[in-house]
Amino acid sequence: MDTGFIRRDGNRIGTYFIEYGASIRATQVVYDRAGSAIAGLQPGTFDWEAILSGKTWLHVTGITPALSESCAAECRTAMETARRLGVQVSFDPNYRRTLWSREKARSVITGLLPFVNVLFANAGAAADVFGIRTGNPATWEEHREAARSAAKALAGLGNFDLLALTIRDHPSASQNDYAGMLFDAKEFFESKKYHFELVERLGGGDAFTAGVLHGLCQGWDHNQMVEFATAASALKHNIP
Repeated sequence: MDTGFIRRDGNRIGTYFIEYGASIRATQVVYDRAGSAIAGLQPGTFDWEAILSGKTWLHVTGITPALSESCAAECRTAMETARRLGVQVSFDPNYRRTLWSREKARSVITGLLPFVNVLFANAGAAADVFGIRTGNPATWEEHREAARSAAKALAGLGNFDLLALTIRDHPSASQNDYAGMLFDAKEFFESKKYHFELVERLGGGDAFTAGVLHGLCQGWDHNQMVEFATAASALKHNIP
């Protein structure tokens, strides 16, 4: 883990607070990011040419551009630089309604899509950020079809090499049915379905993302990749 490019600056570190849910009450997250070091990021703080030179992947999360106008601009600069240097870019919109509005998120994120090779999402993010509605699925099969519909619509928003989606049905805040899906604009690849009791949902999407990127770096086929990534995510849901 190379920490050489970390900058220490600003007056405070952003925090967030988790109020755990169970049964009929969902987990709630309160963000306290205003005035944090990252929110005050200024253009030119990071030398993206030096940071990305010789690298293979840049991963960006949609939470970062939500923090400030300067963060949004710097995300774009990083992604533009990556593509110019031949570095692959993956992006997860990670929409958080407590950080910015749907309209603002759509405006900023749409402008980042031309630089994205691999897009991570789910049906909920497709609806919140891009206005792609897939109905209100009530059965597992309907959730699968909603994810497929969302993937097809998302594929039309950019020239992506791959879309990676998670499928989730939550009968309660404590129990989930869960699967992963990859779409290369031609064919779907789906994992087996998992049913589990939640210990902690936070980080589940990150584990799925890490699993997909690991599979891409290893040169795995899509079936092996989606099974590995989904298994990693399912396990993370059982780790506090």
